[in-house]
Amino acid sequence: MPKCYRNNNEYIEKATERKATYNKRKKGLTAKLDQITTLCGVEACAIINGPYKPGYEVWPNDHEVVRSLLIKFRSMSVMDRSKHMENKTMYLENRIKKLEDRIKKQMTLNRGLEMDNLMSDCLSGQVSVADDLDIPKKQAISSLADQNVMEIDERLQLMENQGASEEPETSWYPTDWFEDYNWNPIRGDGASSSKTT
Repeated sequence: MPKCYRNNNEYIEKATERKATYNKRKKGLTAKLDQITTLCGVEACAIINGPYKPGYEVWPNDHEVVRSLLIKFRSMSVMDRSKHMENKTMYLENRIKKLEDRIKKQMTLNRGLEMDNLMSDCLSGQVSVADDLDIPKKQAISSLADQNVMEIDERLQLMENQGASEEPETSWYPTDWFEDYNWNPIRGDGASSSKTT
């Protein structure tokens, strides 16, 4: 089974690995461009300024096609041209923002778990609210307790509303059916006590 290597998007220090990765990714990029132009009928080109060959490498090999696409691109307004653009700086800024958001969410989650554990310790008597906690933690515990009480009240109210709207399910049988029904342990069924003649 082939190993899966995670792409950390970091500069490759080893020159031979860097060159091999460059050639592999360049081949993959041009293959994707060929697919999207063929399958979707769109116009696309690529200009690559690599360190391993002199000058620029272009795709497709027809330079006139590339030239006409560049002219068409430059004739667009600046707003339309930059609408879906992304350079390395923008890419890194977006990555940083996403990571910061993930860190904030994780910190909020960790804070909640910490408060839950602290609340459990306080309720079990392992921690004294009066003696062991500073003012910010006391305020946090108080806020958490208020929130828990509010959630319990809401759940109780919901259960009461459901109980009021639902009538108990009952099965109706004629009264005389129970009077005439006798259990026969041998047959495992009920038999009527009334005898027919």
